[in-house]
Amino acid sequence: MAGRTICAHGEAVAWPVQSAVPKFKDEYLESIRKRQQGEAVPR
Repeated sequence: MAGRTICAHGEAVAWPVQSAVPKFKDEYLESIRKRQQGEAVPR
């Protein structure tokens, strides 16, 4: 996404997600798996 927009917010808004996904990948994948199987996942 970097360098693809003229708006500074376009790049900056993605930075927290880009940082969190690699750090918490296992937790994200577990949550996705549970939701796909219809399990209740706390929010």
